[in-house]
Amino acid sequence: MRLAFAAALSVLVVAGAASAAEPGERPFCPARPGKASPACTVDAGRVQLEIDAFDETFDKAGGVKTTDLTLGASQLRIGLTADAELQLAWTPYERQTAHGAGIDGAVSGVGDAVAGLKFNLTGNSDGFGAALQPFVKLPTAPRTIGDGKVEGGLTAPLSIPLAGGWSLGLSPEVDVSANESGSGYHAAGSLATGVSHALTPELSFGAELWVAQDFVSRSPTQASADLMLAWTPGFAHDLQFDVGVNLGLTPAAAGAQAYAGIAKRF
Repeated sequence: MRLAFAAALSVLVVAGAASAAEPGERPFCPARPGKASPACTVDAGRVQLEIDAFDETFDKAGGVKTTDLTLGASQLRIGLTADAELQLAWTPYERQTAHGAGIDGAVSGVGDAVAGLKFNLTGNSDGFGAALQPFVKLPTAPRTIGDGKVEGGLTAPLSIPLAGGWSLGLSPEVDVSANESGSGYHAAGSLATGVSHALTPELSFGAELWVAQDFVSRSPTQASADLMLAWTPGFAHDLQFDVGVNLGLTPAAAGAQAYAGIAKRF
């Protein structure tokens, strides 16, 4: 797994160094890092690959320590028109562990797949941006990892430029989620709100607040504070490396999450 990722990373770096901007091409706009999605879409005919090298979540509740590790979770973004893209995401490996209070176990396997579309409503302008992003989750994970249910939702990303080189991103989302009983569905939703700023021409910083809540059941609110850094090397205008950490703010949210990844436009 490590050798395969190293080889893939080498290919992306070489491709990034060799690539050149096409005439009239819009600025590179990855959907990572962070939970807030940008309003921009990939240019028609272009392809963008975004990969989580690793993403691990740590939590402790009721004396039980749990971890959830994913490797190589990838999203492929394909430009369909000037203002629309196709999104395909899948996790090739996920491992969940639980230890404590008489529990000692681990399960692993592939994750679920997600297919979606993004429609940019404001023409990918440099100013205010708005988009609609419907998606559906396909249960490709084993029942030991996922819930085995088809689920979906709609995100409405907003991008707002602020003074001093800052920008604000909002991603309200409404979901159709399966009931834990295994029968029927209920409505849920989340909101990711974040600001970002370029520290240098190559390095940018971001901070987000994320909140999620079921609308029907009386489940407790989840919330986290998220910090991230993204680096676009000077030798490649369409290659990005990033790292991030998310810290749970409520008992229902995971205690901590750390990740690192890469994005490349082809």
